[in-house]
Amino acid sequence: MSEKTSNGSTAEQSAPKDDKTEYVKPYMAKENDDLGYYFFPCRKTDEITEDKSTTTTIRNFMIKNFRMFGSAESDNRNCKINVMECVNRDPKVQIMLRALRAHGCPVDISRHISCEPCRMKISGGYDFYNSQVVVCENVVKRVPPTCNVLSHELLHAWDHCRAKYDPKNVEHLACTEIRAANIFHCHLGPSIMSGAASFTNLRDRHQDCVRNKATFTVQMARNVTEDEAAAIVEKVFARCYTDLEPFGRRPRKQNKGDCDRALQEGILYGYVE
Repeated sequence: MSEKTSNGSTAEQSAPKDDKTEYVKPYMAKENDDLGYYFFPCRKTDEITEDKSTTTTIRNFMIKNFRMFGSAESDNRNCKINVMECVNRDPKVQIMLRALRAHGCPVDISRHISCEPCRMKISGGYDFYNSQVVVCENVVKRVPPTCNVLSHELLHAWDHCRAKYDPKNVEHLACTEIRAANIFHCHLGPSIMSGAASFTNLRDRHQDCVRNKATFTVQMARNVTEDEAAAIVEKVFARCYTDLEPFGRRPRKQNKGDCDRALQEGILYGYVE
């Protein structure tokens, strides 16, 4: 890995949006923006203060004195096992790995995917300067969410590979977060079942979901206000929302065959093992 003193990561937030008070990082002057590294203490330990939140303090006490929640070593080992399970079996992750290889950016699992402890409720991130996916081993403990983190962050790696991505350009960050939310997170089926969407407003509700998730992530990863983040997302939304590569579709959560078909069709575009 190259030096970890550079900046340029994105953070995937797993906390609910209505609980923002606990999860908003301390504000820093824009010229000292940490670009999302606050949540990944292993990335830049020289300028990040120790996490002294009540939740973290209690968890560390219970681990030390009662061996609860597992240990850092077991978290790391479990994370690596889950990563390999996703690499070998999950079609979303396999599509991303094949597409990256086809575009000249093959993924070395031991080099480009790192299991690390993270702050708060962050589940993963992508370090653009070090070209490395981070899976938060102390938060993501099961295979399905690990696969979701990997596919999400590998999409950022794909955008980094195929485009002239500037980690300091917030519009570039907004675009890749729009794409990740669109392809992996905002599913219509669950929205209809929960009553958040109906057959008469599917398109609007789906776009609102993508906007909200991208806006929240931009706000978390950069020192911008919610209004500033929303404006940036809106500026690039139309172009980035319609870009569904390398899947060519929005995989439906309720239809697992979508990803299998995308994996098979990827052969036509050179996405092979």
